[in-house]
Amino acid sequence: MKLVQLALFEMLASILTPVIDMAPYASKEDLYTDWLDGCVDLHKKVDLYSKKVKNKESSLYPLQTVILCAGPTDYLDAQLPPLMEKLIKCAKPGEKLKSVALECLYRILLASMVRKEKQEHVDFCRKISGRLFPMDPKRSKEHVIGSPEDCVDVIVDIVHLMSIHDLSFVSKEVILPLLRDRPSAFPDRTVVAFLAFNAIVDRLGVYTQGVASSDATIRRHHRRESTQSGFMGKDFRRDTLRKRGPRLIAHQKDEEDDGSEVEDFVREVSKALDPALADLDSLFGSFLLIDPKYAQKDILELIGSGKGGQRVAYHTVLAALKRTHPTKMSALDLAATLSRYTLHVDPVVREHGFSALQHMMKHQPSLRLTVVEEFAKFIASIPYVFDEHIRSSLMRLSQLLLLWHSLITNAGRQSHRVKQDGLAVSSKFSEAEIEGTAIVYLCSGLPAVREAALTVLQSVASLNDALKQWHTPAATVPKLLIQSIKDHAPALVAASRVDPTRIASITTTGQEANAPSSRIGSRNLPIAGSSSSAGANTTAFANIEELLKLPTAEAQIAWTRILGRLVQLALPDAPDSISVSLRHIVARLPSVQFALERSTKGQGLSPDADVLLLSWRNYATVACASCAACGGSTDQEPTSSHHLFSSILPFLKISPLLADALTLALSFVHSSAYAVLFDALETYDLEVYASLKTKGRPKDAILRLRYHLALITRVASTTLADGHPFDESTALLQHFFEWIRQTKAFLETVLMEYNVGIQGLRYDFFVVVWSVLNELHTAGSEKLDELFPPIVRATLFEFAMRYCGHVPAYFNQLNPGDAHKGNELEESEKLVYEKRKRYVGALHQRC
Repeated sequence: MKLVQLALFEMLASILTPVIDMAPYASKEDLYTDWLDGCVDLHKKVDLYSKKVKNKESSLYPLQTVILCAGPTDYLDAQLPPLMEKLIKCAKPGEKLKSVALECLYRILLASMVRKEKQEHVDFCRKISGRLFPMDPKRSKEHVIGSPEDCVDVIVDIVHLMSIHDLSFVSKEVILPLLRDRPSAFPDRTVVAFLAFNAIVDRLGVYTQGVASSDATIRRHHRRESTQSGFMGKDFRRDTLRKRGPRLIAHQKDEEDDGSEVEDFVREVSKALDPALADLDSLFGSFLLIDPKYAQKDILELIGSGKGGQRVAYHTVLAALKRTHPTKMSALDLAATLSRYTLHVDPVVREHGFSALQHMMKHQPSLRLTVVEEFAKFIASIPYVFDEHIRSSLMRLSQLLLLWHSLITNAGRQSHRVKQDGLAVSSKFSEAEIEGTAIVYLCSGLPAVREAALTVLQSVASLNDALKQWHTPAATVPKLLIQSIKDHAPALVAASRVDPTRIASITTTGQEANAPSSRIGSRNLPIAGSSSSAGANTTAFANIEELLKLPTAEAQIAWTRILGRLVQLALPDAPDSISVSLRHIVARLPSVQFALERSTKGQGLSPDADVLLLSWRNYATVACASCAACGGSTDQEPTSSHHLFSSILPFLKISPLLADALTLALSFVHSSAYAVLFDALETYDLEVYASLKTKGRPKDAILRLRYHLALITRVASTTLADGHPFDESTALLQHFFEWIRQTKAFLETVLMEYNVGIQGLRYDFFVVVWSVLNELHTAGSEKLDELFPPIVRATLFEFAMRYCGHVPAYFNQLNPGDAHKGNELEESEKLVYEKRKRYVGALHQRC
């Protein structure tokens, strides 16, 4: 019954509360006098009734208070002291009617502000502040803020109301003392202090306009986290502090005139943000969705039942970052921290983190580049297994870029505000970090991630177009990666074409790894520089956007070829962007390689690792294509060619599938890095060469290694004319010479074998011989006659005559069981061979 009475009295009090803030109208003085007299009579009756029901007296506090505040000022002054003592006593922590008492105190303060002169009201507020928020540590038990505190709403509004006339006192005597305590130890005080700060700043319009909805979210969330007891605040207080009524506007105008007071207040709170954010970050900052330890857990499960208050304090501190920033924390560190929070386990933290980044973009033009660069760096650091988080973060990065574009566009329309807002500073834009991050995720095996990365590149282009108005005529505007893609679209589409009629069949997934095409002797992946033969059945894709979205195995190989070719073509225009991508990729390669090695079993790959293999192949392709131009200058640097090759070459021996992917990636190495590449391959070459000394047929693993080394050597030989690497490295020429000598020796041991692997090796051998001899002849090198004198060239020609333009008839015509016919055909082949041998002998005599 008592709660019902309390609710009814509170409802009546809420109805009458707006009257407190209304000034009397001169034309209706008689009516207003009657109202005041009625308030006095009603208060006396309520007071008389409260004396009769002493055990229910407290339920009448709201009605008594509002009648007093709506009545005559002199009657209020006379009756207020005893009521104030009762209310302050009930407002102590632990009291059941604490929320009721605080609501009544709020109404009293509102009446004082509206009815009293400024100085008289200030004195009254200071008196109440001393009772509710005592500074003396010995009176800490009298402090209105308890733990846990379930009356945050009304306490914040009381502090806010007192600050309208006396901001300096409230900040020094109430808000700042609350911020001296560590949030992890006294979270409720931190919540009240920062919510009050947010409300004051929003009312004054220092950084934002209007009431922030995020604060309302925090207050509602705080109620859920706190112990439910007592009466909660009503909506009327949300309207009380709006800019309405002539006297309230005047009060606000007085405060706005003292700008230094507001600046000092914001500055002091900014100083308190540093330790508060650091303290709470140490508690909750590591709970990220991209950490396997926390990714599958709920925030309440992680923090436990005892840290609900600290969590709300965390939310409140983050909300304050939209009004001010820590003073000691650099803008770079702040942007990096907020970027990390966008993937926090707590959804409220994610919202605040990204909102704070957007606020920095809007209100601090000089930090826009810092924000987008740090966000891009954070995206590049997300582990490869979190594809959905990568995709969502790329879309957020695109949103930030488009926000920047919108701000610049609006500034151009309102040119008279540009100088005032300092928006010209925001024209300083560097695309390298953002484009580099986008390249990293163009390497993803998932089309959805690649699409998001392409969206980022398109957003960079849109922003760059908007920023052109800030460039001086003499300024050099870098060519963007998206423009390179458009300019070289025909070449990229051409590079994507795959010829399935080549000596190779295509193998891309673990499910195909045990198929006949991937056994010993297969040549699995089309490589860079391979050209389709006349009439070949090539797979053509209409455009890059179409190819990017296709998940098929053939499209994935085509996309890898496009990436390698794109890096080669874009290097002159966007070296910084590609350097950034190389730095990020070499940092990601070890973890991806470790996962691939664990998942590899025998000749195949587990189905779950298919996308991972595709990503690794693309990473390795981009790294191989860029390491010569953008890599480190010393062998110890992770981006150097030497370090990269040392890292990825072990895949040649782990499994055929990984070796195929590596071979495709190495086909994009620039000729200037050949010396380093073949120096790193020397160990594998020696292992293959040593197999010639063993009796019997080489092991399957050695044969596979030989075939892959031959393919790598053949691809490298076809680009010798591009960079003339023999002019700079005698060791490289010596490597090719030794490879030709050793490979010819091996092929002489398998003269009559015509399986796919041996035929492919013969093809590689003759291409390398032709390319090396042609390069030496074209360059007029003395090494031609030194390493390949006429007699050696004649011998190589003789060896080529055995196979060139001729496939043994029985290789295509025989049925497996027709041994007799096979012998006859073989005899006829020997006769042809003898004729060619006599021709070559005559050639020897001429040489």
